Amino acid sequence: MDVETIVSLVFYGLLLGGIYALLSVGLSLIYGILEIVNFAQGEFFMIGAFICYFMITLFNTHPILAIMVSALVTFMAGALMEKLVIFPLRKRGGRGWLMNVLVVTLGISLILQNSALITCGAYHRGISYLWSTKTLDLLGIRCSVDRFIILLIAIATILVFYIFLHFTYTGKAIRATAQNKDAAMSVGININIMYTLACALSTMLAGIAGAIMLPISTVYPTVGSSYILFCFIVIILGGLGRLDGTLLASFIVGIIQSFSMYYFGMGWSYFFLFIFIGIILLIRPSGILGERRY
Repeated sequence: MDVETIVSLVFYGLLLGGIYALLSVGLSLIYGILEIVNFAQGEFFMIGAFICYFMITLFNTHPILAIMVSALVTFMAGALMEKLVIFPLRKRGGRGWLMNVLVVTLGISLILQNSALITCGAYHRGISYLWSTKTLDLLGIRCSVDRFIILLIAIATILVFYIFLHFTYTGKAIRATAQNKDAAMSVGININIMYTLACALSTMLAGIAGAIMLPISTVYPTVGSSYILFCFIVIILGGLGRLDGTLLASFIVGIIQSFSMYYFGMGWSYFFLFIFIGIILLIRPSGILGERRY
């Protein structure tokens, strides 16, 4: 195995890891704030991908604008989901509201999948490139311009999100709500707004991930289901509620998947990932970085 192949596989693994990170950080955020698992996260990924696809193919929209629209629509959809579905269950669902939310988000997932199937059909849709068909020569390694820009967008989005959480008042309020809801309320933080914002940001990240993945994968009504499995693996590996652990695990999973697909095929990538996660959890049952910390 030559060095160029290794570096190419690592680059593709980082690319996959960037997409997994956007999806998984959103899942980890909503778990950290509301302590729920959003089974519809993959469908917001699908919505973002479809919006970007149709804006580019039907209206010849610039990719950046298409990605921004995907982010805006999925942000608003996440806020509506929290206000119309999660909030009423949280207020009137009693002790069993968390289980009710799990069932409802699974129902939302099925509704969105079948709605996309009815309106868009079961066809696999994709585009060959977002920006350019040209290739770059980076230190002797050739990669497409599109994939390089996708990785940059993923990393930039994660950095902006990190800065937002740690250096803005709203971001600190979200973290405070995750740490101690009663204490956050006592200092004047409206935790209901934080809940809504957390859901909206979570789905927005999924929408961005769906939009930027178009040049490397196709979009179809159930595409989110194939990605969401890896995201659950990432969250368990990184530690439940650990955003930093989620980021680290995303790139680890992406690189493992890249190498295993290249040498053994797609089917075997699941086998190696589950073997890896089993070994890690035997050594560290709470994940690579342990329990939740904000």
